[in-house]
Amino acid sequence: MNQNAGTSIKTGVDDVAKQKVNDPFTFVGGRYKLESGGADALTVAAVTPPFVKRYSYRYGSVYYPLAPVDLDVDSTVGLENIVAGFELEDRMPLISEQVKLSTGGYVPRYEAGDFMICQNFKVTNDPILSGLNAGSTGSPIELNVSFGGSPVANLEFISFVESTNVLYISKGGASSMVAN
Repeated sequence: MNQNAGTSIKTGVDDVAKQKVNDPFTFVGGRYKLESGGADALTVAAVTPPFVKRYSYRYGSVYYPLAPVDLDVDSTVGLENIVAGFELEDRMPLISEQVKLSTGGYVPRYEAGDFMICQNFKVTNDPILSGLNAGSTGSPIELNVSFGGSPVANLEFISFVESTNVLYISKGGASSMVAN
């Protein structure tokens, strides 16, 4: 998110612009800005907006996905990573919808105001052994991001982790997050 966006949505503009252009909580990182007339790439003085060029996650010594997600041409591979990683092939997320460009073409909403970086750490189809065991090593989950376009300043990263833990209770009432 842009830290300089303020804390309230400005009034006096149409709905699309109010929701995306003046919204201090709009996610940035794609290549287009959603304007009232459609999505436009910012090309003021031949400078492109800052966009996420490459990202990868690391937990301990393992990278997720195994190779960095390269977004040199556009952000399609990032969107495909979300769809495949979260097994959404049969129910496409809102961010995959098309937004009309002011020049007449279309881009995914993912490129215009709804950009996000997501990673599913699910490793098997087994409901018990299906993710990272963060309790065993204590390693942090690290996100490596590089940007392209104009210089990046005053951005705020917001992250969250959805986690499911199992509490093992043994005889005598002793409990642990690790099965003994």
